[in-house]
Amino acid sequence: MPADNEEYTRLLEEMVEQMKAHILSQDARILEQEQTIADLRSLVDDLRLLKAGLEETLEEFKRQLFGTKSEKTKTSQADAAVETEDPASKTTVKEHTRAKKKKTTRDERYADIPVRDVVIPVPDKDRRCPYCNAEMMPLGRKEVRTELRITPAKVERVRYMQEELICPECRKDGDGTIVQAQTPAPLLPHSPASPSAVAYVMFDKSFASVPYYRQEACMAQLGLKLPRETMANWYIRCALEYFQPVYDRLHGLLLQRGVIHADETTCQVLREKGRAAESTSYMWLYLSGSDGLPPIVLYEYQAGRSGDFPKAFLDGFSGIVQCDGYSGYNKVEDVILAVCCAHCRRKFYEALPTECRTAN
Repeated sequence: MPADNEEYTRLLEEMVEQMKAHILSQDARILEQEQTIADLRSLVDDLRLLKAGLEETLEEFKRQLFGTKSEKTKTSQADAAVETEDPASKTTVKEHTRAKKKKTTRDERYADIPVRDVVIPVPDKDRRCPYCNAEMMPLGRKEVRTELRITPAKVERVRYMQEELICPECRKDGDGTIVQAQTPAPLLPHSPASPSAVAYVMFDKSFASVPYYRQEACMAQLGLKLPRETMANWYIRCALEYFQPVYDRLHGLLLQRGVIHADETTCQVLREKGRAAESTSYMWLYLSGSDGLPPIVLYEYQAGRSGDFPKAFLDGFSGIVQCDGYSGYNKVEDVILAVCCAHCRRKFYEALPTECRTAN
């Protein structure tokens, strides 16, 4: 019996040890599962943050690609115009107020176009009364309709004929006195160019963006053989002779202002002497501030982006120069550089999370 008790005790101890081992293994498995769950939860949180960051990055790219590029701000005049709108010109449409769009009439659209009246008279055979044959008297005129007529461009040769006078009495003595009329000076000496012709070429080139070779074809349709080289020569010579003094005067007035906005943008010039056609050039822009005086906007072409160009252009200016963060403007002396508010706002906007943007 003692031997059986010892065997029974031994079996119980083995069973207890097995149960302990099983419980420990279960605890380890539970701990492992809990750790796995914690790791998965952490991974889910990281993926959610990554997803939110990618969505925000995607929205920022979409805003840069498809959003509004202009950073213009509303003027006080526009705000005042909105505030002073006639309440009667508004209508309520489902929880919001929308201003009615006023339809313009033909008279309003054509108000600035010159008017030429064409009077249609009654024929002579109908100017007597068909009943009593009495001569009818004018009653008035009635507008029947309005047409828009466009006169195409035409080319004509204008010959200046100078009148000459001679004294008949002096001519009897063999010494005639001759007086000649004073003719107007030509736009360009020894050239058929007239102010209207050069203005026509300049308008098409700079405003309508019509290149010279197309203008040459259009001139041929008008019956004028005008080479593109001649048109380019007219443009350059008149710009230097007539517009350069105006530019220089505006430049001097601009340097007297208190604030100047400056910026530069890339451009490409073909067949520039000493440079390849693929070279990058720059157009520098200078604009007067909002000081109530007439605005001045000047463009200056330069072959590069060196800070020496704004330094030379703004020589003599001692006010505030508002520009972007380009280091080339640091070469401008005796001025106060003011940072561009639009660039600053853009960086703050990009740094803000999407939730903060929508909240504001």
